[in-house]
Amino acid sequence: MSVRFEVDQRVDVPDLLGVAEAAALLRVGLTFAYASTARFIATGSDKEIPAIKVGRLTRVPRAAFERFLGAPITWPIPVVERPCSAGPRSESSEPVTPPAAEPGCAPRLFEV
Repeated sequence: MSVRFEVDQRVDVPDLLGVAEAAALLRVGLTFAYASTARFIATGSDKEIPAIKVGRLTRVPRAAFERFLGAPITWPIPVVERPCSAGPRSESSEPVTPPAAEPGCAPRLFEV
């Protein structure tokens, strides 16, 4: 008797996501994501990003987040290239370079 096993090519998604990971999946900013998780913790509203506190850390449970999205999470998180910002404005005539500017200067949250 021969038994065949299907090999799951999907990388395991962690059970608890960080707020930055949830923000990257939703393609929203960190400020919004932290505010939404704080509102969820305070009110339990189903319109906010579901979260729990683990000590001083805020974590997003994967199962609750997938229910919130209405779909399973794909992993690893896709990296989205964002355009460079012009940097802070200055009254002087000297050009202002953003700190740690790299060629292409698209900030990367997660390496794939």
